[in-house]
Amino acid sequence: MLTVFRPAAAFLTAAVLLAGCGGGGGSTHAAPPVAQVPADAAPAGTAPVTLTFIVSRGPSAKQRAAQAAARATRTGRQPQYITAATAAIKVTLTAVANPTTHAAVTPAGGLPQNTTLQVTSTAQNPNTPGQCGPDPANAGNIKCTETINLPLGDDSLTIATYDGFSGGNATGNIISQQRAVASVKQGVVNTFTFTLDANSSAFTVFPPAGVTAASGPNCTSTTISGASDISATCTATITGMAATNFTFVVPDSHGSNIPVTAPGAPVVTVTSSNNANFTATITGNTLTITPHSVNVSAKITLTATPANTSGAAPGDGLSPVLLAFTVANVPGVSFKTDTPTGLPRLNAAAAVINNILYVAGGTTKPAAVFVKTGSTQKFDPSGPTWTTLASMNTPRDFVSGDALLGEFYVVGGIDAGSNVVATTEFYDPGSDTWFAAHDMNHARSRHRAVTVGARLFVFGGDDSGGTLVATPEAYSPDTDTWTDLAAMPTPRDDVAVANLNGFVYVIGGRSQTSAAVTTVERYDPINDVWATVAPLPTPLRYQHAAVINGRIYVAGGYPGSGTPGTNTVYFYDAASNTWNAGPAMPIASNLTETSAQGNNLLYIVNLGANEDQLIELSSP
Repeated sequence: MLTVFRPAAAFLTAAVLLAGCGGGGGSTHAAPPVAQVPADAAPAGTAPVTLTFIVSRGPSAKQRAAQAAARATRTGRQPQYITAATAAIKVTLTAVANPTTHAAVTPAGGLPQNTTLQVTSTAQNPNTPGQCGPDPANAGNIKCTETINLPLGDDSLTIATYDGFSGGNATGNIISQQRAVASVKQGVVNTFTFTLDANSSAFTVFPPAGVTAASGPNCTSTTISGASDISATCTATITGMAATNFTFVVPDSHGSNIPVTAPGAPVVTVTSSNNANFTATITGNTLTITPHSVNVSAKITLTATPANTSGAAPGDGLSPVLLAFTVANVPGVSFKTDTPTGLPRLNAAAAVINNILYVAGGTTKPAAVFVKTGSTQKFDPSGPTWTTLASMNTPRDFVSGDALLGEFYVVGGIDAGSNVVATTEFYDPGSDTWFAAHDMNHARSRHRAVTVGARLFVFGGDDSGGTLVATPEAYSPDTDTWTDLAAMPTPRDDVAVANLNGFVYVIGGRSQTSAAVTTVERYDPINDVWATVAPLPTPLRYQHAAVINGRIYVAGGYPGSGTPGTNTVYFYDAASNTWNAGPAMPIASNLTETSAQGNNLLYIVNLGANEDQLIELSSP
């Protein structure tokens, strides 16, 4: 990573040592002997505090490695390090009373809330307040001491460290700001020891909800971090055309965020490699990226350059921090309401062939009551019109189906005699005819079918006794045979399925002991193996799934309790293995509708109070 090198310091790798009341962990330095002091040596409600700062004269191992890398690549300015001759730092300490709220204190006696320590000489006694000199514990370091009064009890101390303080200049480049909590005791001199060393920093960018970041060495679902060009391995994908606000921080190696709006803070700038695709601006800690087209990308480069505040060379030896990542855009999605079917129907099967939606089976209500049916309809969106077609040979509900090689396959279900069946039929649009195919190996209902390549896959469901069917199976039309597959790790019914990049994602559903689950498992048809991926944000069954713009969209369903149906939508990004919220359905699930994957769209049919509404989720 490219790094910021700090000639004088970052802050606080080390210890907080409390003389007379225990010590902290980390680096330690022997504090000078201190005597008991009378309770009235400080204003009421306070006690004297000795602050000891240890300043490194030379680079750490991390810095030496980064310096060598800078020389090798001939990038960046060479860092400078503090020496006995050039020691020049400023440390501002602010005492705040409450470690949680960081509220400012007003100690008894009107003590100042701030004190500024200036290291302007290294030839003095390091154990004398206000002076600096060689560290007795390590000749390679400089030690500075100051004593102030602070309120008794638990104080939160904010230490801001600057470089470039020289010649009485009151400003410098802020390189660290961090808090420590310490207990100030009555009756002793409390000693706090801080090590100020030259350490590195980097950017951390936080994508907002709805933006996914591909997983990589510098990327997670919620952060992009580093100090280098990671554009080849990290992409943040924005959906739609709206301006999107990211937040960012410049943390130091101790976990402190360097303020970007404070005097002497680094100047942060941003560039886009293609302003026709994306523009980027910065306000405070907000990075705003605005897409200007869809299905495009650009490199976004953030740079933090130390300010020239001390009159010396720009940055006083600090190197700029750089982070470059890729931002991409996919079209947004939205719902629209299509023409109703005109026939109330429950628990049917559906598929899309050549942009025509086909719906078959289930139970229909041609008269006063619902009856199991083989009724088949098609929807032509160019009309948009519904047409009644030839009926299936075996009326069934709780069926499932999909398109396979230009034909509409419907499998399983419950027949008119209330039997769970393994029946398989397919519809030929050219002849408006249904044909029988070989029965499945396992009778099942409440299952889901999906096509991958030249085979039809069936997952989940219940057998005739209500037991979950753990064994999926695949149908090959060239041999008219079904083949059992590796068992589902989590048997379920009422699942949703989607084929993304040749993998089948089996989403949600109901387990044998749960009303609804968040489980999502991915099946690899080539190797006949399963893998678990990120779960749904909420338990769901009866939901619907389709792939749109390279993401899996899951719509509707039942969360297992409370409201019978939901209108929530989530989308899954496989690169980052994350789920995000999508646009809400205009009509909530009634738990008996069906759905089909179209050409980059999802049809959901038989919604609404009359079980005949049709909606479509697609890109505008």
